[in-house]
Amino acid sequence: MSVDAREVVEEGRIAADHGSDPKWFGRSVLRQEDHSLLTGQGRYIADISVPGQLHAAFVRSPVAHARILSIDTSAAESMEGVVAVFTAEDVPRVAIPPFLFDAPVPVIMERIKPEIKDCDQYILAGDKVRYVGEAVAMVIAESPYLAEDATELVFVDYDELPPVASIEGALAPGAAVVHEDWGDNIAARFTVSKGDASAAFDRADVIVHEEFSIQRQSALPLENRGVLATVEPGSSDLTVWSSTQNVHPLRKCIAKILGLPSKSVRVIAPDVGGGFGTKAVCYAEEPLVAFAALTLRRPVKWIEDRIEHMQAAVHAREQKHEIEMALSSDGEILGLRDRFFVDNGAFTHIEIVIPYNTICHLMGAYRIPNFEAHVTAVASTRSPTAPYRGAGRPEAVFPLERIIQRAALALDMDPVELRRKNLVTPAEMPYDVGILYRTGEQLIIDGGDVAGMLDSCAQAIGYKQGGENRVASEDGVRFRGFGFASYVEGTGLGPFEGAHVRIEDDGTVSVFTGVNSQGQGHNTVFAQICADALGVDPSIVKVRGGDTSTIRYGWGTIASRSAVVAGNAVAFAATELRQKILDTAATMLEADPVDLVLENGRVHSIGAPGRSFSLREVAIAAEPGPKHAGGPHDGLQVEHYFKPPGTTWASGVHAAEVEVDIETGVVSLLRYVVFHDCGRAINPMIVKGQVLGGVVQGIGAALLEEIIYDHDGQIQTVTLADYMIPTSADVPQISVTEVDSPSHLNPLGIKGIGEGGTVPPPAAIANAVEDALAGFPIIVGRTPLSPIYVRSLIDAARSTSEAG
Repeated sequence: MSVDAREVVEEGRIAADHGSDPKWFGRSVLRQEDHSLLTGQGRYIADISVPGQLHAAFVRSPVAHARILSIDTSAAESMEGVVAVFTAEDVPRVAIPPFLFDAPVPVIMERIKPEIKDCDQYILAGDKVRYVGEAVAMVIAESPYLAEDATELVFVDYDELPPVASIEGALAPGAAVVHEDWGDNIAARFTVSKGDASAAFDRADVIVHEEFSIQRQSALPLENRGVLATVEPGSSDLTVWSSTQNVHPLRKCIAKILGLPSKSVRVIAPDVGGGFGTKAVCYAEEPLVAFAALTLRRPVKWIEDRIEHMQAAVHAREQKHEIEMALSSDGEILGLRDRFFVDNGAFTHIEIVIPYNTICHLMGAYRIPNFEAHVTAVASTRSPTAPYRGAGRPEAVFPLERIIQRAALALDMDPVELRRKNLVTPAEMPYDVGILYRTGEQLIIDGGDVAGMLDSCAQAIGYKQGGENRVASEDGVRFRGFGFASYVEGTGLGPFEGAHVRIEDDGTVSVFTGVNSQGQGHNTVFAQICADALGVDPSIVKVRGGDTSTIRYGWGTIASRSAVVAGNAVAFAATELRQKILDTAATMLEADPVDLVLENGRVHSIGAPGRSFSLREVAIAAEPGPKHAGGPHDGLQVEHYFKPPGTTWASGVHAAEVEVDIETGVVSLLRYVVFHDCGRAINPMIVKGQVLGGVVQGIGAALLEEIIYDHDGQIQTVTLADYMIPTSADVPQISVTEVDSPSHLNPLGIKGIGEGGTVPPPAAIANAVEDALAGFPIIVGRTPLSPIYVRSLIDAARSTSEAG
């Protein structure tokens, strides 16, 4: 059954226990998942083995750009223990289908009329390779070691072509063309605007123009990718275990490439050790391993190593912005213009979704009446790109909050005061930003108090106006500064998510959903929602996600949507199931359902708790058969699909205090403060964990992490010795304060929280560094703020000062 949320929201929000004060919703219940994971009982892809399984390894391109002249597999095929070697000639010539949010919806296409060029990526490169790590052959052997060794015996004759190793290189006159049929390297171009930006700039008292760059990054989940595929004897039915974030879209991808009906493919995601967007797309390896299993009629398994992951798994983030802001002399923002460039890599399965999402967040929660953004996306001979936690939002907040910081300097105005002056107030909510959101609906921020959180954040970190924060050490080497960044983010993305809730014959509750967890705590929060509806303890509610055989439809764990969309689906299903329980028990108790109470796992009449039935007894009575108590003959189970009526907007403000050593360029984070609004928190402890994890990833983006390619398109950061990530030594105590501003767009009043923590840290930290070094002065134009980069800014400022 499916109910439009608008109908329910108008009638009043579902209370957490659907009728009175919540018992479990809003409590920091310990995570159900943790016991098995902390005691070594987790079951990841690498832990799963089946009898007779073979192992896959991939021959990957060692060059960034080349034509494939020939592939000689004979030596590998003759190696003992090798079962098969597949090249592009042997596998289906079907392009990898787009990511589930593959393109703008028709209303956006009609409104902005983007120029988009298509490019097909096949599961094995046949005529040309376009990035280091692209797979050209697959070896199947009796052990992973034999398979890996045999890849060295596959000889590929490459005719190397000039690489396209940067945005500038892609746009340079005479550049090699990554996709020949395009004629150039421009993958997409479009403009989004509102008001009259040109007129706003013409009448401005102050115009501030800067260039800002966001580096290429890897999401770097702790667990690499992996796939295991088996075939049912005597059929073409496949079971595929994958460390994916989206089992249902992956099933469609595999089925399409292999020419099978979706019903013939079952996809299971066991325990998944992190995803962050990297595991949300369909890769070549998943259909390839499934193809090998289907062809050889034996199970086939592949586990990615870290070098493969850094080369061949998707990257994210890289953008270059030329942004300018128009203001009045008293600090009112009149207009914003941005021209930015995006590196898609060799392929992207999301078309313009990321840059469009960047545009959707480029105005933040500020009143900006006139706006214009021009986007150019390019192809390069680097790894393909896809969403990474935040998915376009950090790329928006960095240039926005940095240009506001620069504007405050130009106006000789305190940066906190400038922000406060231009932030939308609660009285103005819901606030129409004036452009279309990525879903095609009008972009309307439905609630929140960002200005209030800004004031609270400034007070909590001890900020004082007027530069009193810039305390220098006694030796004059270390300087302190403060930085702020605010954000809003669209969460709870549709179009739907489902939940199937069932009372088992032992009285326990099973919840099946299309979303699967990679650390978010779904099992716990969905159990809390369900427990309140059914009057049971969450410990007897068992949540199972990530298996296409348990629920027919699903969308997946992405875009800060699971709690909002799947959580409300669970609430609806459990509420309907509660009524079925009462109806069945009414027959057993010879009472009217309205006179019954469901609590502590038992049903009894009001005022007569002495005669009651347990959920187990009611479940057995509801089973179809000769002892059926009456009512529906499908037992105590309900399946519900929730369709959110619109996007609900989470928000927050971050503040950083840093200390910069001007001799070494080292930036030390001293304090970090977060105020965030995710609506009603189902489990505050889990919410805080999500925020903390996101902030740490944001700190990594600000200070450490960067995927680096050389001029030949060779990736230089292929191990964790080269790609630096934060450790406990890099992370200060992080203060997190939750602000409860319930959403009115879904019955539970919740907003997404999974990505927000990653969004403001690069901007907040960059602003703090610039504040600390205001005496030089410097302009922080890019991330990461490595010691070498910071020291180069200081040296350049000194040289300019001396020359002047």
